[in-house]
Amino acid sequence: QTIFSDGIRCPEELYHFARYEGFLDFGAISDHMEAVTDAQWDYFQAVTNACDDPGHFATLIGQEWTHHDPAQGAPGHRNIYVRGDRAPVLRSTDPACNSLEKLWAALDVLEAGESLAIPHHPANVVMGVDWEQGWNPKYEKAVEIHSVWGNSERHADDGNIMPIEHCRGEMRGRHVQDALNKGFRLAFVGGGDIHDGRPGDPMHTESYPPGKTRFWPSGFTAVMTGALSRGSVFDAIAAGRTYATTQSRILLDVNASPNGAGKCRIEVLAASEEGIQEAQVVLN
Repeated sequence: QTIFSDGIRCPEELYHFARYEGFLDFGAISDHMEAVTDAQWDYFQAVTNACDDPGHFATLIGQEWTHHDPAQGAPGHRNIYVRGDRAPVLRSTDPACNSLEKLWAALDVLEAGESLAIPHHPANVVMGVDWEQGWNPKYEKAVEIHSVWGNSERHADDGNIMPIEHCRGEMRGRHVQDALNKGFRLAFVGGGDIHDGRPGDPMHTESYPPGKTRFWPSGFTAVMTGALSRGSVFDAIAAGRTYATTQSRILLDVNASPNGAGKCRIEVLAASEEGIQEAQVVLN
């Protein structure tokens, strides 16, 4: 988020920090569009395009569709990214875009395969995602499983050590595992959602007194791609060639192959500057 909504710093500063101080390979500003004017959106896109440097640092045109109004169904937030260099303004406060059906219709105007809608901090009570409203496999190729809000994979009572605590915490039925159990097929991404102007190195990891809600370490997204460019990063996410980490630059390669008698052999290669203690495989 930028100074134009509920963050600090302008788009140029955020991209500069992400590249030269956060040491990220790619990134996107996805500000709350309900707080951004049409003129500011033109400026956001121009800055994003100017900061895109294939082979060195890739940027994606992004925006956050911020819909948690109970009076209108509260479907939850979606971060929208496009493969190209321009996108329409998508605001939940616009009567033409105030429901999931209208959001999908707006994305249908773009060329096929040119946009992604990623559910954002889905497990939260106030701003989480209502999976009962369905899944759009055309656009919802991935889900944000972790951000500075916390981890949305599973409930704290089921072993989540970084549950969402802000905005009344987490809600049963809204976790990523709940979506998968419904048959939704989603790749995993890690989001920053930083508001302190420090993408790649936020200051949200300090300790808090017991009982006080906290922000957790940022999420990182890794993509498997043969090139560092806007198109290749977008395509990797759309194809599910991703994994998410909690602000750790982990190398991870997992392969599964049949091993006879209905069994499966899983091979895991993992490396980290912080070391690897164990690997857990979560089935189904």
